[in-house]
Amino acid sequence: MLSDKLEWCPLTDFTSAETLLKEGFGASGQLIKKFEFTKEWLAQKIAARSVVVLPMAFVNRSEIWPIYQGPAGQILTESDDFLALHKPSGIHTHPLNYEEAPNLVSWLVQAGRPEMGRVNQNGMDRGCLWRLDQDTSGLVLYAKNDKAYQHVRNNFAQTFRKKYYLAVVAGDPGEGNDVAHFLVPSGPKGQKMKVGTAGQRAVLSYQTLASVGGNSLVLVELKTGLRHQIRVQMAALGHPLLGDTFYGGAEAQRMYLHCWRYETQDQKWEDPHADLFGDIFDLNGLLQVIHNKLG
Repeated sequence: MLSDKLEWCPLTDFTSAETLLKEGFGASGQLIKKFEFTKEWLAQKIAARSVVVLPMAFVNRSEIWPIYQGPAGQILTESDDFLALHKPSGIHTHPLNYEEAPNLVSWLVQAGRPEMGRVNQNGMDRGCLWRLDQDTSGLVLYAKNDKAYQHVRNNFAQTFRKKYYLAVVAGDPGEGNDVAHFLVPSGPKGQKMKVGTAGQRAVLSYQTLASVGGNSLVLVELKTGLRHQIRVQMAALGHPLLGDTFYGGAEAQRMYLHCWRYETQDQKWEDPHADLFGDIFDLNGLLQVIHNKLG
């Protein structure tokens, strides 16, 4: 088992531990506050060649956790600049800190693609071009180099013209064209989103593909890209996602939300591997119907 502490031996004196963190490790005051070092510890003088014990997550804060344990991802396809992956439900798209595992970036590194951990090295998202909630499965696109990453991140709305998700929801919502709500954070630390009279405008459209046993499979076209948007908007319409107990959905083996397809001007990226959806619906047949409609 890896230790969560590291011993560090500075070669020069520091007037305080806080100075060591700032000058020796390039840490900002905000970062130091995040790791909750005590005032007494930060104020102590640090002598040359003394042993300083630091959190491993602080020292390795820009690194990727080297060990992956969890359901395996899957490489769907790749081009010169991009790698398309299937993200299983229950893992992170990328880590938010060094110790956050399992995540797809750690899986890539361990699966023989260490170069993917060297893209955008100042960001824990590395080459990830969009983030999915932990319990959402589906398509994630990673840039294979810094140039492609920066271009897409700076031109995301212009690059990805259409974004489609599959969801299993309660009841039969029919079809909705350009359903719009204003979303605002709520709850402790803004962890939850809710519909309000002001805030960020969220827009989607959807169509019902099939209904079985009180639930429906819907194809959602996401026209904006806000946090928890599909989950919040479908719940606000009275049709929460199956398995999404955070927003009023019934308990299930997973949250039934899957990122299925993103389109650029000249390419379509898809992930047909919607885990457990096939236990409820004839997913292969329905995906063929969708293909016939969308082309």
